[in-house]
Amino acid sequence: MAKVNAWTTDEDLVQHLTLALEGPAAELLRDFDVTSPTALTELWSRLEHRFGEVDSCRDAMRKFEPRRQSDSESIVEFEQALRILHKEVWPSATADQRDAALKRRFEDGVASTELSQYLRLHQRDSDFAQTVQKACIYHSTMDISKKKAIRFVADDSVSRVVASQQHLLPLINHLKGIEGRLDKLVMAEKPAVKCVTPPTPSPAPSPTPSSRPQSPSPPQPQQNWRPRGTFNNNAPSSYGTPRFG
Repeated sequence: MAKVNAWTTDEDLVQHLTLALEGPAAELLRDFDVTSPTALTELWSRLEHRFGEVDSCRDAMRKFEPRRQSDSESIVEFEQALRILHKEVWPSATADQRDAALKRRFEDGVASTELSQYLRLHQRDSDFAQTVQKACIYHSTMDISKKKAIRFVADDSVSRVVASQQHLLPLINHLKGIEGRLDKLVMAEKPAVKCVTPPTPSPAPSPTPSSRPQSPSPPQPQQNWRPRGTFNNNAPSSYGTPRFG
């Protein structure tokens, strides 16, 4: 901003820098003499002491070596991050040294394993700028092919159903919770029902011989009573008086 607006003198730089400070950075202006001839240097020193690192070169080196591309980071953003870290670690490196280090770290740090292998095999003779350009072309080409494959296979109806289920999931869980509470209230208010075993019927007593109805005996034929001795009128008188046995 200072270069664009042609702020070249120390007085202009201090004035605009102090106006741009906010929050914790503005607290550094307490007891600060803006009219001092070394005000710009002192202000930068305070800012570096408050927000800077103790050994920025070593910290940048530790960040540069294991630096890898994150999932939310584009290839161009990854390239710019490597350039900034390398400049902090090796500010006096030559162009060839800087290019070789950036190219090696870029090929090893890209997120895609296929892209890393492609750059190592087919871009061995390219410099860092050419390697980054080929990586962007490779990534855009592969991304387009993946999008086409997804559009060919994907089903809009299934995606709409899944989306609707995801939107309704909180409401479904809330209704299930209400249903569970109602079940508990119903079970608490319902009186306990005792299980009563119906009495087993006792077997009917077997009829005794005396209580059994007697079947009528068949009528016996009547026998005419007759005396042992029969009286015969025609019998002679010599038999005497008839006897009854």
